[in-house]
Amino acid sequence: MNDDGNSGWRAHAPWVVALAFTLSGAVHLFRPSTFTGIVPRFLPAKQSLVCVSGIAELVCAAGLWRRERWAAFAATGLLLVIWLANLQMAITAQQGHDVGRQVATWARMPLQLPLIWCALQSGKTHRRPHDREGPAWTSPN
Repeated sequence: MNDDGNSGWRAHAPWVVALAFTLSGAVHLFRPSTFTGIVPRFLPAKQSLVCVSGIAELVCAAGLWRRERWAAFAATGLLLVIWLANLQMAITAQQGHDVGRQVATWARMPLQLPLIWCALQSGKTHRRPHDREGPAWTSPN
């Protein structure tokens, strides 16, 4: 356990995003229509972008499940892009008459911050055997 007492939570934090990306990535690929409406209007080829983002989510998820450090940065970048899609969804919701949806779409905006924090924990607390100092072939003697 480290000094702040959060090592247990930090050790599992990337899995929160990995699970979300695994599920969401699959939906992006098998039901892209679920997400085409939140692609910002100025972007072309909405269905293709949804499929590409689904693949990106699955790649990030694989890295986060394995606790790869690169996945922390890739997932953070992807979460920032998703934040823009959520912003578009909140703006679009304001044009409708469903007040509950209007409030919910804005309320979900700050939820990206804890997800980014969770993603950034990947590779911080977990060390794989090949990460140890020195060459792997060095004997302990």
